[in-house]
Amino acid sequence: RHGDSFPEPEWKGDIFHFYIENSDIRIVTTDSIKNANIEGSMLNEESFKLSQQVSPLTEEIIALQNRMKGRTKEQIMVTYDTVQIYVDSIRKIRHDFIVAHPHSYKALEEFTSVELRKGFDAREAEVLFYKFDEDLQNTANGKFILDKIAIGKKTAIGQEAIDFTQKTLDGEDFKLSSLRGKYVLIDFWAAWCKPCRAENPNLVKAYNTYKDQNFEIVGVSLDASKEQWKNAIEKDGLPWIHVSDLQYWKNEVAIQYDINSVPANILIDPQGIIIAKNLRGDALNEYLSQLF
Repeated sequence: RHGDSFPEPEWKGDIFHFYIENSDIRIVTTDSIKNANIEGSMLNEESFKLSQQVSPLTEEIIALQNRMKGRTKEQIMVTYDTVQIYVDSIRKIRHDFIVAHPHSYKALEEFTSVELRKGFDAREAEVLFYKFDEDLQNTANGKFILDKIAIGKKTAIGQEAIDFTQKTLDGEDFKLSSLRGKYVLIDFWAAWCKPCRAENPNLVKAYNTYKDQNFEIVGVSLDASKEQWKNAIEKDGLPWIHVSDLQYWKNEVAIQYDINSVPANILIDPQGIIIAKNLRGDALNEYLSQLF
């Protein structure tokens, strides 16, 4: 019973998450579930202490975002640096927690989202991962992390790009290695992805500038609808090679390259070696202008 202080509409948010581990755990509460205290669990204590450090910064970000509602784009952009400072601070707190708790399953959980984020250094991640206790390494989560690191090492800058074959819009087989001898930008995108569509004009500009200088783009779509995929290509005026298996996030090439968010891209040289990753906006144009 919640009493008058927690009317029924608020019951949905009366939630308390905790870890079950091999210890005697006691949960004590008076007025609600969400305000419970938990005793007798090292894992929950570690989780609580980490939350105490991160939550104030998260709340600052949310408050800042709420203040920006209805503001102009220019006003919102001014706050970007402040938000980034908070984000970087949170990331450092979580990273330091991982380093300081090699015996903790909570640290292993944090590892997945902190150390395996987009563009992570697979070799650095591997060194840090092997500092965990062996029993943690052998958990399902530990094996998942090892798989991610293995893919990261295969797709790191300096490695030969993984070859693949997928269907074009016309249903023809296209093989990446058929472009050997050219600089190739593999662009992972989708018709439903607004940031991808916003980036497309920049790709068109780059393509038109360098297409006669041994440069090609291969768009790998994470769409599920051929019609939406085709319409987006036509509407955005994308004249390069396009392939997809129309399997959404289960696109085979995306899985091979461990693509978890779009837009994402990989630049390979004429020998098929990965030389850059995730070049967008000015960064792409600057890199290509130096390259050519």
